[in-house]
Amino acid sequence: MEKALDQTPSSDENRNALLRKKGPKGHLRAAVIAYEQGDWDALIQMRIDPEKIAKAYLDSVAWGEELLH
Repeated sequence: MEKALDQTPSSDENRNALLRKKGPKGHLRAAVIAYEQGDWDALIQMRIDPEKIAKAYLDSVAWGEELLH
């Protein structure tokens, strides 16, 4: 991923989120990964309601599908 980011314009904030899971966007990335892996304990430790992230995740997938059609 680092090589791909080196070839595209990317802010330090986005690089830190994608490569190191740092900062607010990194926290969000870690939460999404925990959701995808079904790591409910990690979500609870992050103080994220699994039901809320499930809805947000499914909404984002639906949005992505809309863009493709």
